[in-house]
Amino acid sequence: MPRSGKKRLFFALWPDDDIRDRVVRATRAEVRGTDGKPTPPENLHMTLNFLGPTPQSLIHSLIERVSALPLAPFELTLEQYGYWQRAGTLWLGPNETPRPLAELVGDIGRISHELGLPRNRRAFIPHMTLARKVGRLAPKEPPRPIRWPVNEFVLAESALGGRHSRYTILEHFD
Repeated sequence: MPRSGKKRLFFALWPDDDIRDRVVRATRAEVRGTDGKPTPPENLHMTLNFLGPTPQSLIHSLIERVSALPLAPFELTLEQYGYWQRAGTLWLGPNETPRPLAELVGDIGRISHELGLPRNRRAFIPHMTLARKVGRLAPKEPPRPIRWPVNEFVLAESALGGRHSRYTILEHFD
């Protein structure tokens, strides 16, 4: 843990091995065609709410309150590529945000804000980062849709350093 007594936290959907493998196989050619820095397969996830540096003293309350949220299982269909030019990021996401996902993101944001954490000002765009520092875009034929049955989400810690961030799942919520 950093000296400040804070952990760099985020809530996310975390794919199982099958979904992760399907994403990697389905997007391999497009990722290679970008000359970017691919996301390591074990780091693939969909961030729901990035909390940033979170005081250790709030983590128990955060977990307790988020644990009480109902999660209606839903299906997420990863079916389109996106590109953020300014950030040089290639991503994969759904054409539409399922209602249970939008509600979950809103509830997590509300709870986090009530506990005194900064409100996320950006609109939620569900996406899984495939590559960073993208130098050029490969042709973007829509990928074959990947159906992801979602019945849980996680609280994870992000440790910066080295070639890639390291993620540790602290809690599962279902």
